[in-house]
Amino acid sequence: MSDPQVDVNMGHPHHQVVKRGHLEVVKELLANDQVDVNVDDPLHWAAIGGDFEIVKKLFTTDQVNVNAGHPLCLAATLDHLEMVKELLTNDQGNVNAGHPLYLAATLGHLEVVKELLTNDQVNVNASHPLRWAAKGG
Repeated sequence: MSDPQVDVNMGHPHHQVVKRGHLEVVKELLANDQVDVNVDDPLHWAAIGGDFEIVKKLFTTDQVNVNAGHPLCLAATLDHLEMVKELLTNDQGNVNAGHPLYLAATLGHLEVVKELLTNDQVNVNASHPLRWAAKGG
């Protein structure tokens, strides 16, 4: 991967390996300075896939934009309670990006709502989650 004529970002290799859960390849790509680790939001794909080891690895580097693709919002929307908990343990992210509380409340994901409410940084009034939860039934 040191050949300057090889575009290591062509085809978004980090996106593909994260999506497929290849932890060792993720580690290798993160170790290479030529790889743009934020193309196509790898944390987003790891959160959707529920891959805790890759999420933890992505959090160990300051290269990854932890808010890109709103991983907490996606986990809340998909009712991935354990992933929501994992993402909340990392203080780097914006817990209100994409309004995860609003979406969890709207979709009736009670346990996710409870977990989000335990975090002092969650804006409980963003997008009026009570209104949408009541409207949803």
